[in-house]
Amino acid sequence: MSKQIFDITVRDVLKEPILKLIERLVGKKIVRSLDISLPSIKERKVDILLEAEDRSLIHIELQSTNHKYMHYRMLEYRLEITRKFKTNNIIQFVIYLGEKKCTMKSEISEKDLIYRYNLIDIKQIPCQDIIKEDDIDSIVLGFLCNLKNKEKLLEKLKIKLSTLDDVKRADWIRGILLILGLRPKLKKEFQRLIDREEIKMPITIRIKRDLIEDLPVIGDLLREAEREAIEKGVEKGLKKGLKEGLQKGVQKGIKEGLQKGLQEGLQKGLQEGLVKAKQDDIIKVLEAKFGKLSKTINSKIKKINDLNKLEALLLEAVKSESLEEFKIKL
Repeated sequence: MSKQIFDITVRDVLKEPILKLIERLVGKKIVRSLDISLPSIKERKVDILLEAEDRSLIHIELQSTNHKYMHYRMLEYRLEITRKFKTNNIIQFVIYLGEKKCTMKSEISEKDLIYRYNLIDIKQIPCQDIIKEDDIDSIVLGFLCNLKNKEKLLEKLKIKLSTLDDVKRADWIRGILLILGLRPKLKKEFQRLIDREEIKMPITIRIKRDLIEDLPVIGDLLREAEREAIEKGVEKGLKKGLKEGLQKGVQKGIKEGLQKGLQEGLQKGLQEGLVKAKQDDIIKVLEAKFGKLSKTINSKIKKINDLNKLEALLLEAVKSESLEEFKIKL
């Protein structure tokens, strides 16, 4: 999964509870979000940029890993924000979400240069006040904070997810799995709830290519389909190979005919199995996203025997936002 996708998802899922946290820290009410693009030779975007009721600007960066030169990066951001919004009334935060110890510097003290920003390690914050908010994003933020009763929070999350429709629940499960990648032990516990079906994972999930590995149900379906198809293909190939080998054995000798026939049959069976697996994968992904396919589309997919083309079509099935978009590639 690309870092860009990860950063965007973290920002989207955690933005609202982060805003509530910042309001408490600075004692100011946030009135609006600002354009996060900054003018530069190379366009840059900050994670979150807000305007408070007193017209001060609040800049927030969310970091999942330690950055050796974060203090210099934050200074660059400050200069760009000042240039764009024509103000020096700026408060800056870096909120560290990682599991490892935070080692970033929060200030610069050099000849003719003194600069500082606010560095917050989310693990040091007791988030009881935030998780009192009755929303899923606050609960997710709670998993990253200094919270003692994780089991109680998991139960609360399970109840909240059960109230959502299939599409929203699927989106939240995907996002939560991604966020909990920052806390591997908790991710395993959450995954176990899904595996035990205490949290229902909808089949109709909007799959993204970069996130497909994190979707337990769909991922398992694809892997199981591929395994079954290969096994059936191999079995079919072995039977065919044995039959052909025996027939050839009458003329060339039983031993030689069996050996050659089995080799040829196994090779062909593997090829047929892989082809069928890829065909089934494409159909399963499309039906998971867009519902049952027509016989015409099914037939077109099953007529394709080129593995490279099938592989490309599988990626298109994952990436396509609509069935019509996929049909153009078919």
